[in-house]
Amino acid sequence: MTQGATTPLEQSVEYIEFTAEQDILATHILIKVAKHGTDTGARIANIRRFIAELPDYQRLSICQWIKSYAPDNKFWEEIYGYALVSLIRDYQKNSSTPGIVKKIRKSKKPKIDYQRAKQEIQCVDLAQEHGVILKQRGSLMIGSCPFHSDRTPSFTIYPENNFYCYGCHKGGDSISLLKLLKNI
Repeated sequence: MTQGATTPLEQSVEYIEFTAEQDILATHILIKVAKHGTDTGARIANIRRFIAELPDYQRLSICQWIKSYAPDNKFWEEIYGYALVSLIRDYQKNSSTPGIVKKIRKSKKPKIDYQRAKQEIQCVDLAQEHGVILKQRGSLMIGSCPFHSDRTPSFTIYPENNFYCYGCHKGGDSISLLKLLKNI
């Protein structure tokens, strides 16, 4: 987390942005692999060049992603090795500076647009992705709460993209719902 995050909501949104950035980096690597088809030599050279050109924090980020999501995958282990080798080479070239940690601290993270995130993340979609069966009652969507056992549906999603459970009294906006569903 960065020092700018002060509330749990801001921290969880930064976490979501960080993991999204990692996913994007992994996707870019896969695209580089796909562009070279069966030419293994060109593929490896292209991936190494791509990784070497990434800023340090992104190389560290992809290493963390690999260790978290694909620790036993041989392809990603190879990418992990390329990233580490390029980080070590850069560190050795710049040994007069305090190194990678200083560069990472100086690198700027993108600003998070909370309003846009709240608009793009829909409570209805999140609830349905987590198995909540919703029924429309007027302008409201009502279903069984995903946070406790319900005999009578008490989980309500409002048209303003907010939710509230009248059983367990949990409520908030789409970011709060995402946080609760993912146990962040």
